Amino acid sequence: MVTYKNWRPRLFSDTFPLSCYFISQGSPQKLLIRLLPSILRAGGPYLAFGVASVLRFFTGERAGADEPAGVWRGAHITPPSASGEYNGLKYGPEGYTFRDSTTVNVSGADLPLPVALASVRDGELDARDVIESVLGAGLAYPPGFLEAAEDMLLRMHSGDTCLDVIGSLGSREEFSPSGTLSPYTPRTSAGSRLLDRPIGSLRELSRVVDREVRTTPVVDVHTHLLPASHGKLWSSGIDELLTYHYLVSEYLQVGGRCGPREFFALGKKEQAERIWRALFVDRPPVSEAARGVVSVLNLMGMGNLFKARDLEGIRGRMGARSREEAEEEAFRVSGVRYAVMTNVVFNPAEVAHLRPKKGRDARYRTALRVDPLLAGDWASLKVKLAEDGLDATLAGAKAWLRKWVDDLEPEYFMASTPASWDAPVRKPDFGGVGAFASGAKGAGEGEDCCGEDDDEGTLINVNSDLLNSVLLPVAQELGLPVALKIGCVRQVNPALQMAGDGVQVATCESLQALLQAWPGVRFLATFLSREDQHAACVLTNKFPNLHLYGCWWYCNIPSLIAPITSMRLQMLGQDFTYQHSDCRVLEQLVYKWAHSRRVLVDVLREELGKVWEGAGLTRAQVRGVVARISGGAYEEFLAESAPPKPDDNGSKRGVKRGRGKKG
Repeated sequence: MVTYKNWRPRLFSDTFPLSCYFISQGSPQKLLIRLLPSILRAGGPYLAFGVASVLRFFTGERAGADEPAGVWRGAHITPPSASGEYNGLKYGPEGYTFRDSTTVNVSGADLPLPVALASVRDGELDARDVIESVLGAGLAYPPGFLEAAEDMLLRMHSGDTCLDVIGSLGSREEFSPSGTLSPYTPRTSAGSRLLDRPIGSLRELSRVVDREVRTTPVVDVHTHLLPASHGKLWSSGIDELLTYHYLVSEYLQVGGRCGPREFFALGKKEQAERIWRALFVDRPPVSEAARGVVSVLNLMGMGNLFKARDLEGIRGRMGARSREEAEEEAFRVSGVRYAVMTNVVFNPAEVAHLRPKKGRDARYRTALRVDPLLAGDWASLKVKLAEDGLDATLAGAKAWLRKWVDDLEPEYFMASTPASWDAPVRKPDFGGVGAFASGAKGAGEGEDCCGEDDDEGTLINVNSDLLNSVLLPVAQELGLPVALKIGCVRQVNPALQMAGDGVQVATCESLQALLQAWPGVRFLATFLSREDQHAACVLTNKFPNLHLYGCWWYCNIPSLIAPITSMRLQMLGQDFTYQHSDCRVLEQLVYKWAHSRRVLVDVLREELGKVWEGAGLTRAQVRGVVARISGGAYEEFLAESAPPKPDDNGSKRGVKRGRGKKG
């Protein structure tokens, strides 16, 4: 009762109302006594807010000579209109006074707590060091707790009010596991004044980069995922992860077990069990693909099941989810804003889910795969034209393509091309669209087509009527980019089936010819061979209608992602997309983006460290870089007008895209 009578007038007085967040003397000690046990047990955002608020209050300078020793003066974030005095402490528009005798050791120096906190405010000391000095260094804090406390304290020092800070927390009560992205991960709010605060040190920059990379939602610009609504075409679960072709080829290279024929004769469940035993039980999972499965299990809360090598337990955990729950979890934990599918309209099984036109899950966006058009494959196309009641002519082919664009609303056209894609082209003649291939033979507009089948479906025929008279004109007309994946060699070992594809060094010459001849068409490109990455950067630097994206397939390993991304930053600035997942199994989103983020953190720490040393950086600028190379530049590329194309008289005209930027 004595304590109650002491505190009640403080809380409800005119000079110390609740809204002023008045804190009694000795609060730093009370943090250790009252809050620290709860923090170490299950510290969440609200406890982090409490720590940050207390430390913000105890930031100050020595009070005037008329004040007794141990009294300090602090500054309000929002000065009040009222003023007064209580128990020797003053409160008013000019600031407030408080008592404190706490000393903290920061970097080997003993400092009064208010002085240390004022140095944090002024950018002279590291906020994390001071927070740990107050609470205790080396303790096992919950993942994300110190990040959140640091972020909130610096937000308050930058001018965000306590109500602004606590209001940004919403209903969040805990932090996510380390390394994942979820609604609980600390992220500085978009309107915070902290974003404009200069970064004070390389250590601070390192933490800012880490937080921004881990908490920035990404656009996965190319996948082979299909939504749950696609029935049997939907791919998810541990057996699908284990029998993915990366692990199949690794398993089959391990001798003494079985050959390809015996393996592919097994059911999927038994295939998964054999791969599990060989690559996860009998030996440690060392390869990137094997570690990816381990990351999926750890980041989705099944780490203990993996440590016990409990495959049936993992099957039970994953199988207990509904399809909707599985999709929500995968997108949330991976931090993917939306994924672009690869829709194969030459596949009847997929077409059954694409027509009639219907509403779609906003997390999945479409891309129209058009390999037969690039290959000049009239035979395959004639079947589709007949199904839609269209004539087997170039005009009919254009109408068919436009109809599919209307039905799908794709982000772009997509095709995969082999390393052998190399065709001689004539110097572009901008007097006519696609004139570099004016020697192409085949049917003209309105004539019956009689194209021949190609031996390899993805081999691009730059002299094809379908390329120069159908696909590229429609792409220019509708403002849709053409995305190319270059460098795959199909079936170098046919016995391995899907696992049997290889890679060869490709050439940029045909892509360069397309860029020169079709400046009104935008192209996206990714290359499979490491050796092609430098030439691709140079080409992208020279043509504004080319956007480079991702580290595809055999390049999607940390040892290659890092140098490729560094080179792109150094040559292209922020105008590229650093990664895409190429996923076919839903849960692969989790590991591919977790692993890629770790690499990006290291790359940006080095590259932005050079920028900081010469020009300085703010958090907003770091956030902007991360957002652009994680999908922002891609969205801008899709939303822009097509590049100007010379008219016959030499003037330039722009072709405005028919579809604007998606929100």
